[in-house]
Amino acid sequence: MAAQPNILTIVWHDTGRWFGCYGNESVHTPHADGIATEGVRFGNCLAASALCSPSRAALFTGRLCQHSGVMYLTNEARDNRIGPDSTHLARHLKQQGYHTARFGTLHEAAHEHVPIICDFDSMHACDPWPQAPVVAEAFEQWVSTRDSQAPFYAQVGLFEAHTPWDFQGIAGDDDKGIHLPPYLADTERNRVCLRDQQGALRVGDAAIGRILAALDKLGIGDNTIVCMQVDHGIDVPRAKTTCYDPGLEVAWLLRWRAGQLPAGHVVDSLCTHIDVLPTLCELAQLPCPSNCDGLSFANQARGTDTSSPRTTVFSHFVDKHRSVRTATRKLIRNFTCQPNPLGKQTLDLNADVPMQAPGHLELYDLEADPNEFHDLSANPAYAKDLAALDAQLWDFLLNTQDFIVHMPVRTPWQLATRRDLEAHCTSHGRTAPIGVGPLLEPHAASYDPALGSTKRYFDDLPGRLTQAPTVS
Repeated sequence: MAAQPNILTIVWHDTGRWFGCYGNESVHTPHADGIATEGVRFGNCLAASALCSPSRAALFTGRLCQHSGVMYLTNEARDNRIGPDSTHLARHLKQQGYHTARFGTLHEAAHEHVPIICDFDSMHACDPWPQAPVVAEAFEQWVSTRDSQAPFYAQVGLFEAHTPWDFQGIAGDDDKGIHLPPYLADTERNRVCLRDQQGALRVGDAAIGRILAALDKLGIGDNTIVCMQVDHGIDVPRAKTTCYDPGLEVAWLLRWRAGQLPAGHVVDSLCTHIDVLPTLCELAQLPCPSNCDGLSFANQARGTDTSSPRTTVFSHFVDKHRSVRTATRKLIRNFTCQPNPLGKQTLDLNADVPMQAPGHLELYDLEADPNEFHDLSANPAYAKDLAALDAQLWDFLLNTQDFIVHMPVRTPWQLATRRDLEAHCTSHGRTAPIGVGPLLEPHAASYDPALGSTKRYFDDLPGRLTQAPTVS
């Protein structure tokens, strides 16, 4: 019987699918591309969230963000955290007899919570978050000197390519030109920024090369499952912090050379972060945590099953956006009215990108409009698609008790959203949520534009606990 495989996870910051193996011909990522050449590339993986911590919590627990407890950043101990009913992959594998180690960036838990949530046997080159070469050197030293005979789980986090892209003096890279996605304009400012982004990618990829070479030098590369992932899209307008595809598209690569995974195989099935943990567990013939929300794509990775286990992916960004995506459609519900929906204005947008602020709903036909430039939510020809996806999204938010369905109504925008929620509940035989939390205001009349309703909301808080919501 073959020895239990080691497991190595490598997670990039803010990189989306900016790799050669995903069609970006301007970046130097030969080592990441090599994982795809020797293993499996998932061509349609989407982030659970357009923000770092929630997406990573989903990745490492196999649970929806609404279930793991992490819906926004975990920068400090007072912020949200992975709950006790969710098991981090490191802790789970340690319980299965693995020796566990962490290297570099970890952003699914605050520094103070890492020992409780992850329980690594050792941690190396972690704080402050180092540049990729430092992480690679720490891994080389650890893997060559460790004295445990148990299989290992190593979790490597790369700060690259988070902004600032010239982190610790990283040089830009435009040797192969500049990759300009269709939503960004060809301007000098954009070229300078993206040159720096490509430089960060080059540095991170070189570190991956050193890590993989260290495994091969010790003769353990073949029986190590290598899993490379990304938390969400790149930090440019219409990407990170939005539910447009550039904010949600992520790379997922798997390699296991010991005759387990076919080389150069591509899985085009729709999948998401919560599917990574159950896939790794099944490949390694390990039990999966009982409350895992994800689906295993192990057979799809092996090439023995061509079915698509998942038909929809739900994603979010804090209290602003929720989305549901199928293979051909995307619906985004905007829970706040934003004067500018385009994310961080670090770069210049293409003139073809619509500049009007979005409404409550955005609908896109991804086959006809892969760049999501043309909102079809008001198009009668798509009315059935809109209604079906909106109902599916509301049911998901209600079923998972997403905090967004308990948000207080403090603006006319939120009042209209609350009416949409109540209309859905009425038409589907459900009861609208009752409670107090960050879309609930029992009396629409309490909205006062002069006060913003905030003062009145908290002054009347005790009475709200026993009142059912009514909207006129």
